Amino acid sequence: MLCAAAGFSPRIAHAATQWPAVWSLVGNGLGVSLVPRPAEGPAGQAVVRVPVSSENMPMRRILTCVRRGSRRNPLIDLGIRALEEAVRDHQAMDDRPRSA
Repeated sequence: MLCAAAGFSPRIAHAATQWPAVWSLVGNGLGVSLVPRPAEGPAGQAVVRVPVSSENMPMRRILTCVRRGSRRNPLIDLGIRALEEAVRDHQAMDDRPRSA
């Protein structure tokens, strides 16, 4: 979707599902990748992050499922509250004015 909006169709030559492999491929000049903000790259890799800004910004949906009645468990409640807080913090970051 982002590639099409930028006017090209990528040629996919490699695929990796583990972040160390993705960082290594990109760091060795073998491609580019969309990387979520929380993903940390290894130190020393020649990788540069470039923020994506587009109407078609990729979105992540996080769903939680708990067994009926377990939402009252203090640990489950704590985990869900932490996710909700992370979403609020992320939205606050996205709402900040950006410099040109």
